[in-house]
Amino acid sequence: MKVAIEENVKYFAVNGPEINKKLFDKIKENNGVIIFRPITLTPGIMREAEKAGADVLVSTGYDEGGGLPGKALGTFTLIPAMVDSVNIPVLAAGGINDARGVKAAFALGAEGVYMGTRFIATQEAPSAIETKKAIVNSGHENMHFIGSGLRSILTKKLEIIQEKYEKNEDTSRDVSGGFRIGMLEGKFDEGIISVNTGIDIIKDIPTVEELIERLFSN
Repeated sequence: MKVAIEENVKYFAVNGPEINKKLFDKIKENNGVIIFRPITLTPGIMREAEKAGADVLVSTGYDEGGGLPGKALGTFTLIPAMVDSVNIPVLAAGGINDARGVKAAFALGAEGVYMGTRFIATQEAPSAIETKKAIVNSGHENMHFIGSGLRSILTKKLEIIQEKYEKNEDTSRDVSGGFRIGMLEGKFDEGIISVNTGIDIIKDIPTVEELIERLFSN
């Protein structure tokens, strides 16, 4: 926070299971804009975040990549309920990879989208080219749970973790560090690739500019 304020950062993406009021207050004191993304969504936490000073909220469904919400509710189930619960803009997140998903989110009341997976498979992303190609060449049938709140594309490391998970053994140490190793460095023998469930429609590795143009095409 200290460095962000010194560098005049304006937009703060805040993730968490609950509202950190002291953090929110510090951001607002320095004229920052808060984009709050609860880990597990409820209308109550959305209203609480709005009251605490959030400017924009993110409605994330179980379709997302990375750590999963505590409730298995899909992106397009959640959007209208979350939009109706507050009076500030709501962004949609989870499984949105093309213009059809963007349009569907807008139709349900979202005022924007919050995307991760699709941007990993772009030319400018710092992730390894092997990771980008793995996303392009995979589909939801290649994805497996490796913990109660995490899924990954099939890798050698995933097979080891999945075997432990199915035996109800602790996999936390195996998963720790896996995002960087698998996704950034492209070492699939040692890491995992956690992406959203809509990867079937990711077929190429465009520039970010090309992707943005596609996402908001008529």
